[in-house]
Amino acid sequence: MILYRFSILCLLLSSVAIAKRGGGSHGRGRSRARSSSTSRFTRKFAKTGSIERTSLFRSTVFGAAAGYLTFSAGRHIINDPYRPIMFGSRSYYWNAELQKPTEGLPVQCVNKIDPQDPQFGRVYFSNDTRPTEIAYGCAEGDYCCGYDCCQEGTFFTSLLFPSSGIHLGVVRAWSDMY
Repeated sequence: MILYRFSILCLLLSSVAIAKRGGGSHGRGRSRARSSSTSRFTRKFAKTGSIERTSLFRSTVFGAAAGYLTFSAGRHIINDPYRPIMFGSRSYYWNAELQKPTEGLPVQCVNKIDPQDPQFGRVYFSNDTRPTEIAYGCAEGDYCCGYDCCQEGTFFTSLLFPSSGIHLGVVRAWSDMY
């Protein structure tokens, strides 16, 4: 019984230590993504993602065949701000109000648009205002990375299994002593 209690205590302590470190952001100790939540839905600001994925997203948005933008007088004009940009299996919107979190995608990811960006900085609505963000949805437990959803659980899992092995070794050594 003592052995059982000791092993449970070790597992609980490792879970608390992991939770205090931020719960998972590729070993950095804490997430750089800011977030806010209301009810079951969470809004997060995206961290930097893969260069390849970002490049593909830009090609999708600015490609003439997709029909999302019309180039006129040095500007890219959004044809229909209510029509989502389809990239991969996700819908992306020109502002967070248009992207509604759902039960399946409760995390709202927001990428702020830098007005100095050579492409997105030249995108305008038809009323000559600029979009300030691009929003999309991710599943529970994912975090926002660039224009993609990344798994937070990989960091927790990678810490849990090695630490569980250590705890089992400690428990075994402790039980051999008594």
